[in-house]
Amino acid sequence: MGEESVMSHCRVRLLSRIVASALLTPIFFGLGVAKSSNDSITGSFDNFSTRALHGFQPLEDPPDVRSVSFCALVNKSSLYDQAVVRTTAILIAGYEQFFFYSAQCDGQDNLVWAETDPALRSVPAIDTRLKALLAVTSTKHAAGRAQVTVLGRFFGPSGKRFGHLDQFRMKFVIVRIEQAKSVSRNTRWHLGNGVSGDVAEAERTVRYINKEFVFHLAGAPNYSIVPSEMLTNDFTFTDVNGNLKDKSSFLSTTIPVFTGKIYDTDIEVYVRGNTAVATGRLVKSRNNSKEERYLYTNKYVRHDGAWQVVSSRLRMV
Repeated sequence: MGEESVMSHCRVRLLSRIVASALLTPIFFGLGVAKSSNDSITGSFDNFSTRALHGFQPLEDPPDVRSVSFCALVNKSSLYDQAVVRTTAILIAGYEQFFFYSAQCDGQDNLVWAETDPALRSVPAIDTRLKALLAVTSTKHAAGRAQVTVLGRFFGPSGKRFGHLDQFRMKFVIVRIEQAKSVSRNTRWHLGNGVSGDVAEAERTVRYINKEFVFHLAGAPNYSIVPSEMLTNDFTFTDVNGNLKDKSSFLSTTIPVFTGKIYDTDIEVYVRGNTAVATGRLVKSRNNSKEERYLYTNKYVRHDGAWQVVSSRLRMV
């Protein structure tokens, strides 16, 4: 699938999620909503009340909740694990994307998966403004973004992963959004290694394809089929025993479904022109069984604007 068609599919999926209100489930009560500028809407919550958040006690006095900078939250996560805090960050929303980041402390390990509590209601003006901001999507990043001030419960690293393909170490369950405003065009998007321009876009695309491919190799239930067009005609795969398979043999091989936990970590992507290399560590664990650990090297080429896997090697460690 070409990059342009992938982006188009992403935009359609995002807009449909917004219309269905699945992306931004109503999440808070509030009074006294006031429009502060063309770029932001702020809500005041003088008579705030809320139900329990997924089994936790209700917030008795939200105005006294501690305000923490996002970078402090992720860099000192153990201090705030499972605490209710207020923070300001950039929210990214798109196809399989719903997370917080800050350009001041970017990096994959500092991304925080976002969830909303479905039992709570929202202030309509902020909800509407946020949807409008997120609906303005970047064709390069297939997502929208907005700067938000949120109150909710933070979950630091605990060995459990969150979000699409378990990419995120941390999670933030939103109780309410107190402000939503546009992000300056000069504020860079989240990028895996802080690069920009065409190389950054190429890296983002390769990372996306690589995740899908690696989870197929791992036997993830929802990734049992690899589209033929994801692989070049001269694709080769080398398994853990050193056996070499061509494209036809690889596609006809059924990988056993693995129902345990799958982690794709230590990912590095190097892009040079129309070629790229992705390396990483694949970990599979189930109940009390011994973890299976693998190292992989996947090589990519770009042909007619589409990135494809040209070779893959998997070895056990």
